[in-house]
Amino acid sequence: DLLAVGGTAVGNDYTVATTHEAVTVDQAFAKLKSGDVVTLGDGTDDIAYTYDAASKSFSFDHVVAAADVTAEATKLTPATGTVSGVYDNGGTGATASFEVDALGNVTIGGQKAYLAATGELSTNDPGSGAQATLDDVMTWAAGETGSTVTVGDVKYTSDGTDLTYKDTI
Repeated sequence: DLLAVGGTAVGNDYTVATTHEAVTVDQAFAKLKSGDVVTLGDGTDDIAYTYDAASKSFSFDHVVAAADVTAEATKLTPATGTVSGVYDNGGTGATASFEVDALGNVTIGGQKAYLAATGELSTNDPGSGAQATLDDVMTWAAGETGSTVTVGDVKYTSDGTDLTYKDTI
């Protein structure tokens, strides 16, 4: 009965006003469960954050635009020593495990690695003579749908233009 809960009637139209007590941010976040999604943005550049209750963190897809791939490769290059990675040149199932040194040079099993025009990463020089760099590998991968490059614990996946990885905050 709408009138019993404070509604008003004008002809056959009924109006019911409901008020809710304000909720604090702490109260809202206390209700989140693993897998819940919080979306922030302006309606154009929204970012969906997925909550993980066990780690009390959010993950989201971070897009590295093609124009920013070189800067991303530089960021991943170790200051000293090496970092390991795995490369798949477009979902072919053929992967190459590699290391990147402090200069950004890529090696496989301690030998210079080369990037062929087909996107294959191996120790076989395809005739260019130029050792592959992490920038070379990531730039090639960005342009090939389904390519992936994993450096350390971060896996980048290509949509044919940009690279995307899961970030956590």
